[in-house]
Amino acid sequence: MERLATDPLLRSEQADSFATNGFLTFEQLVSPCELRELKKTIGELFEKRAGEKEGAHLDLVAPGKPGTIQTSPQITNPVNYAPRLHQAQFFQNALAIAKQLLGGTSLSSKLPRMALPLPGIRMKRLVTPISSTPS
Repeated sequence: MERLATDPLLRSEQADSFATNGFLTFEQLVSPCELRELKKTIGELFEKRAGEKEGAHLDLVAPGKPGTIQTSPQITNPVNYAPRLHQAQFFQNALAIAKQLLGGTSLSSKLPRMALPLPGIRMKRLVTPISSTPS
């Protein structure tokens, strides 16, 4: 795994590995101090159920009524409820890596090369079922 500096610059073999495997691993993407702050901020968002009215705070496993105990809670786009997350070094590192890997373009322009299924997009059936009736 790679250790990440505050100004991440991927080597060409890392970019090639991403193109081949579809992922990269890093030993450290955020400092221990910043990790504590991120956990605190995200914890506060969950505690006050930020985004619940907008449908951004939900339970992936057992969706239920607001105010019920959640088993697998999620907050979609937590930065909408804690804008300071954009200032975090973690975000800056992730953004720099994304720009290097995607060339500063939108993800949609890279989809054919990456061939990643995206949530909400239905894949067409590629194989037609064999009929059980003889022809």
